[in-house]
Amino acid sequence: MPYKTEEEGLTFVPVSPHCQDTERIGQCHRKVTANGRENGTGTVLLRGVVVNRESALAECGVDICAAGLPEFFLHCLFCDKILPIRVPDLPLNPMTTFETRLMRVGDWNEVARLIHSSLNIWYERNRGFRLVSDGWETMLLFPRVYEALDPGCCVLVEETASKRIAGACFFHPRSTHVALGNMNTHPDFFGHGVASQMLRYIIDEADRRKLPVRLVSAATNVDSFSLYNRAGFVPTRFFQDMTVNVPEEGFDPDVPAGWTLRDATAEDIPQIVALEKELSSIEREKDYHFFLRNNDNIWHMSVLTGPNGELGGFLVSINDPGNNMLGPGLARDETLAAALIRGELNFYRGYSPVWLVPSCARTLVDAMYTIGARNCELHITQVLGDYVPETGIMLPTAMPGTG
Repeated sequence: MPYKTEEEGLTFVPVSPHCQDTERIGQCHRKVTANGRENGTGTVLLRGVVVNRESALAECGVDICAAGLPEFFLHCLFCDKILPIRVPDLPLNPMTTFETRLMRVGDWNEVARLIHSSLNIWYERNRGFRLVSDGWETMLLFPRVYEALDPGCCVLVEETASKRIAGACFFHPRSTHVALGNMNTHPDFFGHGVASQMLRYIIDEADRRKLPVRLVSAATNVDSFSLYNRAGFVPTRFFQDMTVNVPEEGFDPDVPAGWTLRDATAEDIPQIVALEKELSSIEREKDYHFFLRNNDNIWHMSVLTGPNGELGGFLVSINDPGNNMLGPGLARDETLAAALIRGELNFYRGYSPVWLVPSCARTLVDAMYTIGARNCELHITQVLGDYVPETGIMLPTAMPGTG
């Protein structure tokens, strides 16, 4: 239970930063202070969420990282203000327990907030910038898309006592594999085995189906790499994330002679599925039907066809406030892959999409540098279980991470 402390004649109600029970936090907080000095008078009835500095910055956009400020702040749900409070160092109770369950529709907002905080705080700590500059609402893209594509395939780890969601991970069963999609742990629970618990759930699900697990993970996150590596995952390919501000005049796709670059249609899906099975040994037909239905009006898909109608490659892209990426895609060779990327970029003039390029594809990498692309991140693909090396040019993505 919250408890009161008396300090300098002021009354405070410290609450564990791991507790978001707004009913219990609804207490009388008299005289908010900063740097030990009075910063308000009278009595304020607060009902809100105690957050640490980094969470407040990520979730509320408040710059409270100046030296000397209190470690914890209360985000008042009544006035939507960040108020500093004196909270003793209250680490997570070693007796805290967690439970796993599947996500429900009522969890979407909390999961979106969790993803927003997890990404921004990790990047702030390790890269010096916020990955998601817009509000947490943009992260609703993840539950919205993934529940439409794979209903009931998001595992949550929940703190038993508070029922607070500590972690969320989407997964995608396919006939040839189970893909581990976006995995995020709330910063308040970093280092408490939450990610391991979600990973164990998905590995068990894949074992039950007798399928390998595949994923794409950030190569710069050593903790993430170690999590998967200790579980037996093997790195398969190294990718560089590239981006460019697409000029208003666009790019010359420079399609090879005899090939045609055009929008994909439902009639192309059998060839798309066959090409992916041939070059990557995986199958995800439902994904391509999903992209082409385009119910949210955020997807686009291109194909390259040869003189006899044969398929040389395909590339999907998404444009949403929460994500602007190219992929998934696949091509028979680097020249066709470069034409697909240049052509798809033309749909995003004035934007700066991100796409993944296999670093071993030297001709393709050089073609991207030629149009002014720069590197912004690194990723690796990993597999637990059977794996057949790809023979074409694979262009993976994080949205959706189904390959």
